[in-house]
Amino acid sequence: MMRYSSVGLPVPSIEIKLLDVKEAGYLSTNKPPQGEVCIRGPSVTKGYYKRPDLNNDETIFTKDGWLRTGDVGQWNEDGTLSLIDRVKNLIKLQGGEYIALERLESTYKACNYVGNICVHATPDAKQPIAIIIPHEVHLRHALQNISGVDSSRSLLELCHDPKVAELVLKECNAIGKKNGFKPMEILQAVILTPEEWTPENGLVTAAQKIQRNKIAKEFAQEIEQVYRE
Repeated sequence: MMRYSSVGLPVPSIEIKLLDVKEAGYLSTNKPPQGEVCIRGPSVTKGYYKRPDLNNDETIFTKDGWLRTGDVGQWNEDGTLSLIDRVKNLIKLQGGEYIALERLESTYKACNYVGNICVHATPDAKQPIAIIIPHEVHLRHALQNISGVDSSRSLLELCHDPKVAELVLKECNAIGKKNGFKPMEILQAVILTPEEWTPENGLVTAAQKIQRNKIAKEFAQEIEQVYRE
Protein backbone atom coordinates (compact mmCIF):
# COMPACT_ATOMS: atom_id res chain seq x y z
CA MET A 1 0.00 0.00 0.00
CA MET A 2 1.36 3.40 -1.01
CA ARG A 3 1.85 5.66 2.04
CA TYR A 4 1.45 9.38 1.40
CA SER A 5 2.74 12.27 3.49
CA SER A 6 0.22 13.44 6.04
CA VAL A 7 -1.22 16.95 6.34
CA GLY A 8 -1.94 16.26 10.01
CA LEU A 9 -4.88 15.81 12.34
CA PRO A 10 -8.23 17.63 12.03
CA VAL A 11 -8.52 20.79 14.13
CA PRO A 12 -11.37 20.98 16.69
CA SER A 13 -13.39 23.66 14.86
CA ILE A 14 -13.57 21.79 11.54
CA GLU A 15 -15.67 18.84 10.44
CA ILE A 16 -14.16 16.68 7.70
CA LYS A 17 -15.77 13.97 5.64
CA LEU A 18 -14.73 12.04 2.54
CA LEU A 19 -17.15 12.01 -0.37
CA ASP A 20 -16.99 8.98 -2.65
CA VAL A 21 -15.42 9.50 -6.08
CA LYS A 22 -16.90 6.31 -7.48
CA GLU A 23 -15.61 6.63 -11.03
CA ALA A 24 -12.00 6.58 -9.79
CA GLY A 25 -12.46 3.98 -7.06
CA TYR A 26 -11.91 6.45 -4.20
CA LEU A 27 -14.49 5.24 -1.66
CA SER A 28 -15.08 5.88 2.03
CA THR A 29 -15.48 2.10 2.39
CA ASN A 30 -11.94 1.47 1.13
CA LYS A 31 -9.25 0.40 3.56
CA PRO A 32 -7.97 3.00 4.25
CA PRO A 33 -11.00 5.25 3.55
CA GLN A 34 -10.58 7.57 0.56
CA GLY A 35 -12.64 10.25 -1.17
CA GLU A 36 -13.00 13.95 -1.94
CA VAL A 37 -12.25 16.04 1.15
CA CYS A 38 -15.23 18.11 2.32
CA ILE A 39 -14.93 20.56 5.22
CA ARG A 40 -17.48 22.45 7.33
CA GLY A 41 -17.25 24.74 10.34
CA PRO A 42 -17.29 28.35 11.58
CA SER A 43 -13.83 29.07 10.16
CA VAL A 44 -14.69 27.76 6.67
CA THR A 45 -15.71 30.33 4.08
CA LYS A 46 -19.39 30.47 3.20
CA GLY A 47 -18.74 31.64 -0.33
CA TYR A 48 -16.88 33.86 -2.77
CA TYR A 49 -17.23 37.65 -2.69
CA LYS A 50 -19.82 38.79 -5.24
CA ARG A 51 -19.74 35.43 -7.07
CA PRO A 52 -23.26 33.98 -6.80
CA ASP A 53 -22.48 31.76 -9.79
CA LEU A 54 -19.85 29.92 -7.74
CA ASN A 55 -21.72 30.13 -4.45
CA ASN A 56 -24.72 28.35 -6.00
CA ASP A 57 -22.54 25.66 -7.57
CA GLU A 58 -23.11 22.46 -5.59
CA THR A 59 -19.86 20.99 -6.88
CA ILE A 60 -18.22 23.62 -4.64
CA PHE A 61 -20.69 24.47 -1.85
CA THR A 62 -23.34 21.93 -0.84
CA LYS A 63 -26.74 22.98 0.47
CA ASP A 64 -25.96 21.55 3.90
CA GLY A 65 -22.87 23.72 4.32
CA TRP A 66 -19.97 21.57 3.13
CA LEU A 67 -17.11 23.02 1.07
CA ARG A 68 -15.90 20.51 -1.50
CA THR A 69 -12.16 21.12 -1.75
CA GLY A 70 -11.45 19.17 -4.93
CA ASP A 71 -8.70 17.28 -3.10
CA VAL A 72 -8.86 13.52 -2.76
CA GLY A 73 -7.93 12.49 0.77
CA GLN A 74 -7.14 9.33 2.67
CA TRP A 75 -7.63 8.68 6.39
CA ASN A 76 -4.58 7.03 7.91
CA GLU A 77 -4.61 4.55 10.79
CA ASP A 78 -3.21 7.17 13.18
CA GLY A 79 -6.12 9.54 12.49
CA THR A 80 -4.18 11.87 10.20
CA LEU A 81 -5.29 12.88 6.72
CA SER A 82 -3.23 12.56 3.54
CA LEU A 83 -4.00 14.32 0.26
CA ILE A 84 -3.43 11.83 -2.54
CA ASP A 85 -5.00 13.28 -5.68
CA ARG A 86 -7.10 16.03 -7.24
CA VAL A 87 -10.57 15.38 -8.63
CA LYS A 88 -9.70 17.46 -11.70
CA ASN A 89 -6.86 15.02 -12.48
CA LEU A 90 -9.32 12.20 -13.15
CA ILE A 91 -9.44 11.43 -16.87
CA LYS A 92 -12.17 9.45 -18.62
CA LEU A 93 -10.70 7.16 -21.26
CA GLN A 94 -12.20 5.83 -24.48
CA GLY A 95 -13.66 2.80 -22.71
CA GLY A 96 -15.58 4.99 -20.25
CA GLU A 97 -13.40 4.22 -17.23
CA TYR A 98 -11.56 6.87 -15.22
CA ILE A 99 -7.89 6.94 -14.28
CA ALA A 100 -6.30 9.08 -11.55
CA LEU A 101 -3.18 10.68 -13.02
CA GLU A 102 -1.48 11.62 -9.74
CA ARG A 103 -2.00 8.15 -8.30
CA LEU A 104 -0.39 6.61 -11.38
CA GLU A 105 2.51 9.06 -11.18
CA SER A 106 3.19 8.35 -7.52
CA THR A 107 3.44 4.63 -8.29
CA TYR A 108 5.40 4.80 -11.54
CA LYS A 109 7.84 7.22 -9.92
CA ALA A 110 9.06 4.27 -7.84
CA CYS A 111 10.77 2.97 -10.98
CA ASN A 112 14.56 3.26 -10.60
CA TYR A 113 14.86 4.73 -14.08
CA VAL A 114 12.44 7.61 -13.42
CA GLY A 115 13.67 10.99 -12.20
CA ASN A 116 10.41 12.83 -12.79
CA ILE A 117 7.20 11.89 -14.55
CA CYS A 118 4.00 13.32 -15.98
CA VAL A 119 1.29 10.81 -16.90
CA HIS A 120 -0.90 12.02 -19.75
CA ALA A 121 -4.10 10.76 -21.33
CA THR A 122 -6.82 12.06 -23.62
CA PRO A 123 -10.51 11.07 -23.66
CA ASP A 124 -10.05 9.18 -26.94
CA ALA A 125 -7.12 7.11 -25.60
CA LYS A 126 -7.33 3.51 -24.41
CA GLN A 127 -4.34 3.86 -22.08
CA PRO A 128 -2.17 6.65 -20.68
CA ILE A 129 1.36 7.51 -21.72
CA ALA A 130 4.12 9.07 -19.62
CA ILE A 131 6.61 11.85 -20.26
CA ILE A 132 9.67 10.94 -18.21
CA ILE A 133 12.94 12.57 -17.23
CA PRO A 134 15.20 9.55 -16.69
CA HIS A 135 17.28 9.00 -13.57
CA GLU A 136 20.55 9.18 -15.48
CA VAL A 137 22.82 7.23 -13.11
CA HIS A 138 20.43 4.31 -12.67
CA LEU A 139 19.57 4.23 -16.36
CA ARG A 140 23.18 4.21 -17.56
CA HIS A 141 23.99 1.42 -15.11
CA ALA A 142 21.10 -0.72 -16.41
CA LEU A 143 22.00 -0.07 -20.05
CA GLN A 144 25.40 -1.69 -19.58
CA ASN A 145 23.55 -5.01 -19.69
CA ILE A 146 21.51 -4.18 -22.81
CA SER A 147 23.06 -5.37 -26.06
CA GLY A 148 23.17 -2.89 -28.92
CA VAL A 149 22.99 0.18 -26.67
CA ASP A 150 26.05 2.33 -25.99
CA SER A 151 25.47 3.64 -22.46
CA SER A 152 28.27 6.22 -22.84
CA ARG A 153 26.27 8.28 -25.35
CA SER A 154 24.74 11.60 -24.32
CA LEU A 155 21.51 11.49 -22.36
CA LEU A 156 19.76 13.19 -25.28
CA GLU A 157 20.82 10.39 -27.62
CA LEU A 158 19.74 7.74 -25.12
CA CYS A 159 16.33 9.38 -24.76
CA HIS A 160 15.81 9.04 -28.52
CA ASP A 161 16.80 5.37 -28.60
CA PRO A 162 13.75 3.04 -28.92
CA LYS A 163 15.54 0.30 -26.95
CA VAL A 164 16.00 2.66 -24.01
CA ALA A 165 12.34 3.70 -24.10
CA GLU A 166 11.36 0.03 -24.26
CA LEU A 167 13.42 -0.72 -21.14
CA VAL A 168 11.89 2.16 -19.16
CA LEU A 169 8.36 1.27 -20.29
CA LYS A 170 8.82 -2.38 -19.35
CA GLU A 171 10.12 -1.53 -15.88
CA CYS A 172 7.38 1.05 -15.20
CA ASN A 173 4.64 -1.36 -16.25
CA ALA A 174 6.13 -4.13 -14.11
CA ILE A 175 5.73 -1.82 -11.11
CA GLY A 176 2.19 -0.94 -12.18
CA LYS A 177 1.20 -4.60 -12.43
CA LYS A 178 2.84 -5.35 -9.08
CA ASN A 179 0.61 -2.65 -7.55
CA GLY A 180 -2.52 -4.15 -9.05
CA PHE A 181 -3.11 -1.63 -11.83
CA LYS A 182 -5.92 -2.39 -14.24
CA PRO A 183 -5.10 -2.80 -17.97
CA MET A 184 -6.24 0.76 -18.76
CA GLU A 185 -3.82 2.10 -16.10
CA ILE A 186 -0.81 0.42 -17.70
CA LEU A 187 1.30 2.75 -19.84
CA GLN A 188 0.96 2.49 -23.60
CA ALA A 189 4.29 4.24 -24.21
CA VAL A 190 6.86 6.56 -22.68
CA ILE A 191 8.42 9.74 -24.03
CA LEU A 192 11.89 10.36 -22.62
CA THR A 193 13.40 13.81 -22.28
CA PRO A 194 16.78 14.91 -20.86
CA GLU A 195 15.59 18.44 -20.07
CA GLU A 196 14.87 19.17 -16.41
CA TRP A 197 11.51 20.71 -15.49
CA THR A 198 12.07 23.87 -13.48
CA PRO A 199 10.08 26.90 -12.31
CA GLU A 200 12.21 28.93 -14.74
CA ASN A 201 10.99 27.03 -17.80
CA GLY A 202 7.47 26.92 -16.37
CA LEU A 203 7.06 23.13 -16.33
CA VAL A 204 6.90 22.87 -12.53
CA THR A 205 5.78 25.30 -9.86
CA ALA A 206 8.04 26.76 -7.18
CA ALA A 207 6.81 23.89 -4.98
CA GLN A 208 7.96 21.41 -7.68
CA LYS A 209 4.44 20.40 -8.68
CA ILE A 210 4.28 19.53 -12.35
CA GLN A 211 2.44 21.92 -14.66
CA ARG A 212 0.46 19.24 -16.45
CA ASN A 213 -1.07 21.36 -19.21
CA LYS A 214 2.20 23.11 -20.02
CA ILE A 215 4.07 19.81 -20.24
CA ALA A 216 1.40 18.43 -22.56
CA LYS A 217 1.77 21.51 -24.76
CA GLU A 218 5.58 21.27 -24.72
CA PHE A 219 5.46 17.64 -25.90
CA ALA A 220 2.34 17.90 -28.06
CA GLN A 221 4.09 16.67 -31.21
CA GLU A 222 5.57 13.60 -29.49
CA ILE A 223 2.25 12.81 -27.78
CA GLU A 224 0.37 13.02 -31.08
CA GLN A 225 2.89 10.71 -32.73
CA VAL A 226 2.59 8.10 -29.96
CA TYR A 227 -1.20 8.00 -30.13
CA ARG A 228 -1.13 7.95 -33.93
CA GLU A 229 0.98 4.80 -33.83
